[in-house]
Amino acid sequence: MPEIKNQITLGNAIQIGVMLVALALGWAALDWRSQSSAATVSDHEARLRSLERDVLRGLTQIDERLSRIEGTRK
Repeated sequence: MPEIKNQITLGNAIQIGVMLVALALGWAALDWRSQSSAATVSDHEARLRSLERDVLRGLTQIDERLSRIEGTRK
């Protein structure tokens, strides 16, 4: 049975380095995606606020027209 030596070789060091680089790149990619998603959500919220204003303006105009129509029928 071969004997296993407890020592760090150049191959072990390279493998550890590659794993650390892969972890750093994965972390950076996830961080970039989360920032991109946050910006997208912020943009969607702004669009929703604009649509809400437009809908409220339209409902106000409909209410005014309805009031005028009801006023002329009496």
